[in-house]
Amino acid sequence: MSDKHEEKDVRELLEKHPLLDIEKQLYYHGIRPMKEINLTKLKILSIAFVLLGLLGIYFFAAHAPVPLVKVRDVYGNFLMNYATVFVEGIVSSVPYVEVSSGGRVQVRFAINDTTGELNIYVYDPQATEALKKNLIPFPGDHVRALVQIRVRETYTYAILQSLDFLEIKRNMSEPLNVTLLTRDLANKYVRVSGTATDIREVGSGTLFEVDTGKGLVTVLWPKILDFIYKDNKNYTYLKNNLTEGAQVDIKGVVYLYRGSSPEIIPRGIDDIWVEPIIPVTTTINNISNYIGKYVKIYGVMGEINYEVGRYSVMVYNDTSRVTAMFPRNLIIELNPFETGTGSKLEIIGSVISPTNMLVIKYKVLEEYPSPLLSIGNITEALDGYTVTVKGIIRDLTITSSAVIFMLEDDTGLIKIFMPGSVYASLGVRAKLIYENASITLSGYVDIYREELEIVVYTANGVETYDYEPPGEGKPLPQLPGAPPPQPQPPPTEQPTTIVLGELGNYVGSIVTIDVYLDGIQYDYDQRLYVLEVHDDTGKAYVLSSSTPVRTAIDPFVVGCGSRIKFTGTVKSDQKYGLVVDIGSDPGNIVVVEPVAPLEVNIKDLYNMSLGVIVVLKNVSVTGFNVIGSGNWIFTAIDSTGLIKVYVPASVASNIPADIRSILESGGKVTIAGYLTTYGSQLEIVVYTSNGIIA
Repeated sequence: MSDKHEEKDVRELLEKHPLLDIEKQLYYHGIRPMKEINLTKLKILSIAFVLLGLLGIYFFAAHAPVPLVKVRDVYGNFLMNYATVFVEGIVSSVPYVEVSSGGRVQVRFAINDTTGELNIYVYDPQATEALKKNLIPFPGDHVRALVQIRVRETYTYAILQSLDFLEIKRNMSEPLNVTLLTRDLANKYVRVSGTATDIREVGSGTLFEVDTGKGLVTVLWPKILDFIYKDNKNYTYLKNNLTEGAQVDIKGVVYLYRGSSPEIIPRGIDDIWVEPIIPVTTTINNISNYIGKYVKIYGVMGEINYEVGRYSVMVYNDTSRVTAMFPRNLIIELNPFETGTGSKLEIIGSVISPTNMLVIKYKVLEEYPSPLLSIGNITEALDGYTVTVKGIIRDLTITSSAVIFMLEDDTGLIKIFMPGSVYASLGVRAKLIYENASITLSGYVDIYREELEIVVYTANGVETYDYEPPGEGKPLPQLPGAPPPQPQPPPTEQPTTIVLGELGNYVGSIVTIDVYLDGIQYDYDQRLYVLEVHDDTGKAYVLSSSTPVRTAIDPFVVGCGSRIKFTGTVKSDQKYGLVVDIGSDPGNIVVVEPVAPLEVNIKDLYNMSLGVIVVLKNVSVTGFNVIGSGNWIFTAIDSTGLIKVYVPASVASNIPADIRSILESGGKVTIAGYLTTYGSQLEIVVYTSNGIIA
């Protein structure tokens, strides 16, 4: 059908059935021309509507009130993460301040709104400003704060958004006078007067008891006040006056430590008064005339011992001596490297008997450094004397109550005892203490259960091995009225030269054996080197600490087959049978006829006996890594294969920096050590600091 016929049919249809206007526009708009639509105007109009909508949203959001929420509604609620809200409640913790290594300040406190407890953090610069303006909430204060909620998997906390939105309402009523504290006084403002006693430092401040005559009241002088009043001379005066026996008048809010133990928390300088003690200056000879009173004496520091929660220090003058009882918080301030036995002191304290006084203050007038001694020269004659020693940590045990280990140098071993409180106060320096670490220590000599030990009684007595102590080359001090002790190593039994076949006849005796070296291994259970040896009469094992092996058996010079004389004690070992234990004296190994170690390719190692001393020449290094407490591990490669190489931390710490640089960069080195396995994997152990050369 033609177009003309179609058009005719449409016209006839429209004449019979007229269309509505809307139908004409929808279905037959082509019949009559329509007005053109301007799309540009439509775009502008739509954008205008969007902008108006956004402005409206912003206006309503900016003027909408920030909600006040309950702790239970935000705690653990991930929908509230990063929400900015108001919270309010009663402060339920002592405010805590912390300064990072970069000098940034952080303040933390907690609030409780009866539905839960929430920690609120204040970060710099607001934290520093809050301290300057003393805008710090204390227990019992009512707080309303604008915070941002942070929700973690196991912990929810808040960050203060602005000091302008931190409202603190404090109880300013007259304090209630108390002589004892009970839990029902929680958040009440109270006042206590009496004598300060049992003063000690804790993480959140200075804790002490106030003896009211009817009982003891615990007071926590919060550390945060030291920051608030750091430039206030009156505050410093009061803090310095706080000593054992000082008269105090303290106001503050009762806080339940761990929810049960009541203690008073002073909230500012106006809540604290400490009456200074004015002692009578006298001599040690005359203190018996001042029993029950405070005196100032001068004397020479003598022996130190520990007695029931306090340290006793003998203090001498030319004719008399007195036992000065130091509270732990005072004696830990001493640096035994610099102030040891023989130092001159000024001491203030209360006289409790003709021969005893309780120290509340002291001043070092003249230092006498603790002498640096070899371990072999420390004997019972030095009981109570302070000494400095250097050595390697062996048999380390760390518990919450104490750190105990053996310290080894070229002359012997001695037990080291460090109270758990001292270890905890080391901070980052605790990283210095690990198995096989080299270290410098200072403390006093003690005899505990008939065994000599050194007690490291302060964190000031721990330094790196490279530290040069001021007591190096210093003689032992001479105390007034007595000659200095003359430490002498105990006499040693003369060894008997025997052959290995005779070991069973000399158990417990000191012997010398002339044998040939078959191999080296390390027993990690006993922390000793095990050397397999033989002579014409049999085979046996020699046990040795690290020092003799690393000193005498140079892996580039002394290989398997070398003739060596060992001197030590014959023992029966459960694992190795009859052995010769040579201890830690390098003189107990004498190389008579060295045989050069084997120079091998890596491929050859897989057909060799464990313990053999070998040299790998000019091998490439890859995969250098530091693991554990400073151990090195890497892979050595030559044209025949590859093998793992292990360097213990005690060895790695003494390897030159340029060698480490080559290892890290994947250069070429020559390696000497012994062959062993770790798990099921073959490896070379470098046991001396000269075992890797460029």
